[in-house]
Amino acid sequence: MNERWTVSVVIKCVFAVLLLIGCSRTKSQKSGEETLDSPGFHAQVSDAYKPQRINTIVVSPVIKSDQLEIEPHRLEDLTRQLSTVLALNTSMVLLNLDQAETVASGLRKIRSENPDLGDREVALKLGKLIGAQGVVCTQVGAFNEKITAGVQEGADSHVGFNMELVNVETGQMLWRGLYSKKNEPLTENLFKMSEKFSEGVGYKTSSELIEQGFVYAASSLEKIRQSPLTNK
Repeated sequence: MNERWTVSVVIKCVFAVLLLIGCSRTKSQKSGEETLDSPGFHAQVSDAYKPQRINTIVVSPVIKSDQLEIEPHRLEDLTRQLSTVLALNTSMVLLNLDQAETVASGLRKIRSENPDLGDREVALKLGKLIGAQGVVCTQVGAFNEKITAGVQEGADSHVGFNMELVNVETGQMLWRGLYSKKNEPLTENLFKMSEKFSEGVGYKTSSELIEQGFVYAASSLEKIRQSPLTNK
């Protein structure tokens, strides 16, 4: 009985310490405007990126890696989801929403006239066609979900993507975001407790995880746009 009580107290103490560490870490990250990373997300910015010159963008259709098995309609859903997140969380104008029909017809025309053109080239042609200054290209490398037991204890969802903001005029990569996240039960890794609490406790589906990644990407882009250092 005493041994069980001791173990219980130790576990509770560990949880409390990790939670305090997580809170202090979150505060320090919020105070540092140069921080571009979030849990599972990392961003890289080119020295050539001048945010004030990229105000109108188009989101190129989300594509998948060669190894990933995912239905085409799911990629279309992700493209719409990403467009909505960027529109809500950045100050850039998304031509996908303002010129939806033009974007759709433009894509069909480009692909029919250039069947052998790569995805990046198609995206750049689309950007030029509708007058965008930047194009967002996204490749999903992981998007799966498996539930082996109870939702909280045995669920396993994993997502990952590589996103780039490309200058339509020059074809140069201006910003890149990398995201990889796996849903884990709270009991699987005690040392991630602070991160779990900061993100919200509970199981997240693949759709929820990837939307979280999209929000991180949009926040990173907007933080750069609002930074006085990148607008000199």
